Amino acid sequence: MDKDDLLKVNILGINLTLKTADDPTQLKQVIWFLNKKIEETREKHKSVDQLKLSILSSIYIVDELINLKNNQFRNRGNETEDIETLDIQEEIDRAFQRVIQVLDDMVNV
Repeated sequence: MDKDDLLKVNILGINLTLKTADDPTQLKQVIWFLNKKIEETREKHKSVDQLKLSILSSIYIVDELINLKNNQFRNRGNETEDIETLDIQEEIDRAFQRVIQVLDDMVNV
């Protein structure tokens, strides 16, 4: 990696140098979001130490992520018909593959 692939960050007063093979812009956004969440957590829990603060912040972040994923799933609406159609199509594809395999076996005998 080039020196340009190193990103210096500060989280909870701790200086870190992170390596990234990708565009560092996303990593900068992640660090910004993490620091923001840590500050929000610090305001809610004024007297916790840094370890507890980082654990609580992580819990809040994961909670937000799970809520986003659940909302996306709920917002898809009634896709159960689409899922059932997909399951049927997959079963048809497997049946055709079995037929093709049997025909290939018969031809190659």
